[in-house]
Amino acid sequence: MRRLIIFIAFMLSVNIYCQNNVAVGISQDIKLALAEDDYGNTPFTLDMIVEVGYEVSPIGRDYIKVYAQHERAELSGGLYTRNAVGLAYGFKILNTHLEPSVNVGNIHRFGYKFQSIELKVSWYYNITRNISTGFVYNYTHRKDVDVWRSNAGFGIKYHIYNLKDKRYKRNY
Repeated sequence: MRRLIIFIAFMLSVNIYCQNNVAVGISQDIKLALAEDDYGNTPFTLDMIVEVGYEVSPIGRDYIKVYAQHERAELSGGLYTRNAVGLAYGFKILNTHLEPSVNVGNIHRFGYKFQSIELKVSWYYNITRNISTGFVYNYTHRKDVDVWRSNAGFGIKYHIYNLKDKRYKRNY
């Protein structure tokens, strides 16, 4: 957990120079944060997803995003972690971003590693030029328990821009 916090602080404090846009997002599962579930997880259970994405090939107001994500959940049955890489297509609608995506990764649980696939939809509202807040809905194939599970989360995203290229302007 300590390494995760250090990584997030590092990513938020360093200027990254890129062609288009880099964003760092953090989201928490709403149900595990607020209520007890059928699996013995108490309220305020940590189930956090950290995502680092790179928006490429802007097409008008739309874009393609390549991203990596790390999920960590301290569940009652044991620690659950998932690392994945994915591809999203982003739509800019008024002051919001809608990103349907798919990613593949590995689940680490019970001392074993399982491959998984996830379908995800993110919707973010731009608060400022650099900060967005919104909802994330995941539908994940959990091979550790051999079912498809869904969850919804609330998150915040910090956008890091190319400071060398003054021509790039993020369209709202």
